[in-house]
Amino acid sequence: MPDNGTSVVRSITINCSPAEAYSYWRPENLYRFMTYVDEVTDLGNGMTHWKVQGPAGMDVEWDAEIVLDEPNRVIAWRSIGETRFENSGSVQFTDAPGGRGTKVRVEMLYDPTGGGFTTAISKLFGVDVGSQITHDLRNFKQLIEIGEVTHSDASIHRSKHPARPSRETERGVRRVA
Repeated sequence: MPDNGTSVVRSITINCSPAEAYSYWRPENLYRFMTYVDEVTDLGNGMTHWKVQGPAGMDVEWDAEIVLDEPNRVIAWRSIGETRFENSGSVQFTDAPGGRGTKVRVEMLYDPTGGGFTTAISKLFGVDVGSQITHDLRNFKQLIEIGEVTHSDASIHRSKHPARPSRETERGVRRVA
């Protein structure tokens, strides 16, 4: 990972055991709660292939390898090969204080190819990795605790939008992106 990468750390408490959270955090389930993830393919031997929606509708793909997998405790990864989105990180599953379930903590270091310029472009198009991880952790919590990710009418928007509905929505015409 390059020295000029950006570090993000986010966590959430979920009402389940570390074993339950760990067992759901699998390649075949990630698209269910990670908003921009289109597909994660398990290639076997700790290798995965990722397809995500990048800034301005660009598709971004990379391969990753699991570098640490301690059942019910931690999964760590790093991207490998040539990619426009170098990344590494871990997700940790620990008992939350006071018997309140599991603390899920995601640590990620990333560097989009192009360094600061690409990071600025990503922010311009509404892609903020820290905010996205926070959002995805909330989705994960909903999946584990209630079995689905709930959406409000406003959640069809992927970026900032006015709180007031459009005139089409007020007249009963609803556009779905």
